[in-house]
Amino acid sequence: GELQEAERVHRQALQYRLDEFGENSLQVASSRNTLALVLQNAERYEEAEVLLDQALRTRRRVLPAESPEIAVSLSNLGWLALQRDDLDTARKLFEEALVIQESAWEGDHPDLATTLNNLGYLDQIQEDLESALDRHQAALAMRMRVFGEDHPHTASSFNNLGLVYYERADYAQAQKQFEHATQIARARLSAEHPLVVQFESNLESAREELAADG
Repeated sequence: GELQEAERVHRQALQYRLDEFGENSLQVASSRNTLALVLQNAERYEEAEVLLDQALRTRRRVLPAESPEIAVSLSNLGWLALQRDDLDTARKLFEEALVIQESAWEGDHPDLATTLNNLGYLDQIQEDLESALDRHQAALAMRMRVFGEDHPHTASSFNNLGLVYYERADYAQAQKQFEHATQIARARLSAEHPLVVQFESNLESAREELAADG
């Protein structure tokens, strides 16, 4: 399938870069990172973790400690830990990435918004809804400044905020956020796109809860 073909292509690219640049090059670290994401999508988490660890070690050897590329590696390892339900490790990695990103950019950046989003999602899983709300509001505000109001990433942040309100049983606010997300997604994506389907489903759920309350 597509994942097998992607794995083949990226393994070839990794081998080429190993031959061309050597074990401790940033090019090899980048290839390992990309291949790891393919394996992660195939739920081959242990193999992905080995590659992400290797990429992180290389970047830490070669780059300054505050390099955004190190934060990318930490975030990728954090997301992998999250997928494996190792929530404490995920939080540690995301927070370490956040410190680097806030120092490196001193302002808005797409990767910083993603890290805020990831921490908000983690807060939500661990039922710290106040913190989740703060994180998702910060991520949404940053994505609106970086991407504009009509971008799919902004729509995802509206949706994430809606999910927190939904869990707080604030269905009116949840509906409002889901409406924003759905409107943006419908304008930018096909009707069959998974995000459109997801946002519409969430919106319908909020409307049903409001109707039941009424």
